[in-house]
Amino acid sequence: MKRGFTLIELLAVIALIALIAIIALPSIMSQITKSKGDVTWAANDTMVNAAELYLDGNVNLQAYKEDTTFCITLEVLVNEGNLKEPIKNLDTGKNMDLKTNAIQVTYDVSSHLIKDGKVGLLSNLSCQKTVQ
Repeated sequence: MKRGFTLIELLAVIALIALIAIIALPSIMSQITKSKGDVTWAANDTMVNAAELYLDGNVNLQAYKEDTTFCITLEVLVNEGNLKEPIKNLDTGKNMDLKTNAIQVTYDVSSHLIKDGKVGLLSNLSCQKTVQ
């Protein structure tokens, strides 16, 4: 008598593995997508915090009115030691251009806190005052 698996047994095992993959794959893919979004959010938050540190140390915020919006280029933050280069765009995986990318920060002068901040190209950010 020969030992081994029959063709039907092999097909049944392959079918079970395929069924498990069909059930598990969407869940795994959604977790990967969610974790990429979390990393992007954390990286942007780090850049906004670096901009806040720069503003606290280099700008007399009392001279500005309520809700002043600043643009701080990544180049300034790297030169001041608030960020380390290279800074990667997590969507594309490529290094960001330090001169054309900036952080827009709206500063609430009364509470000395940043109300909001976003990272983007200088041409897409609306800033009242550019800090160089």
